[in-house]
Amino acid sequence: MKRQRVKKYWRKFQGALRLRSLSPPARKIVISLAGGLVLLAGVAMIVLPGPAVVFIPLGFAILAVEFPWAKQVFRRSRALLKRAGSHAGSK
Repeated sequence: MKRQRVKKYWRKFQGALRLRSLSPPARKIVISLAGGLVLLAGVAMIVLPGPAVVFIPLGFAILAVEFPWAKQVFRRSRALLKRAGSHAGSK
């Protein structure tokens, strides 16, 4: 259920940005810039005030649309956050 909702919102997001109408190289550039900027903002938020824990995985999630290495990093970070949440909840 949750995955279907995410896919639905992702399709709406793609439609709003008209990513499907772009050529594959242009689409890769747009997604790289967007994901890179969000990831860079998250890294900056490690030392600056802000929700770095949210922005860094979000940057990898955006990059994972086009890059398999980012998808692997995103999956690992999601699993790590789930484990950390379960450990925090058990104490």
